Amino acid sequence: MNQPIVDPDHALRISEELFRGMLPESEGEFRRELRVWHPELDARRYLVSHSYPRCWIVTAALIFATAFTEYARVLLDSLRLRPDTVREGDVRVAQTGGPALLSLLDEEPWRKAICATGSHLYFFSPQTLTRAFGVGLNFAFVQPEATRAFVEIVRSTATATHDRQVAAAEAVIRRHPVSGHAG
Repeated sequence: MNQPIVDPDHALRISEELFRGMLPESEGEFRRELRVWHPELDARRYLVSHSYPRCWIVTAALIFATAFTEYARVLLDSLRLRPDTVREGDVRVAQTGGPALLSLLDEEPWRKAICATGSHLYFFSPQTLTRAFGVGLNFAFVQPEATRAFVEIVRSTATATHDRQVAAAEAVIRRHPVSGHAG
């Protein structure tokens, strides 16, 4: 059976709605999370530009792809039609990055491991927020074992955050159903 394809521009808007909904909404929550992930970064820089650290978006993509695999596949296939978001070479980069992420998870705190992996995934390309979400989705399907290991760590160490992100993603999916794939 052929998977449906969503208009790539619509897929891009859904992706942005997903990661923005999955990430901290209040300024206080944003600042607390930033202190945990990147205490060296200035929160004002992100708050003024309505932006997020790209590693948060990669993390949101991994959580989303694990929780809503079929929908995430449709979104990824649609985003592949936009070379500014998901590129052909991303598969090769993700193939080499999976074992590295698994080994980093043994050596580094999980947040540092995903930051290093996320940076590697789009090092030689535009580093936009939607690109971070696209490479995260791509990684999730190329490296499902590494993704499951990572998401399980997030689920067990940051349960409330994980559950809030899954609930936020589910709300977006309900607003934007794709050929009966509501989850």
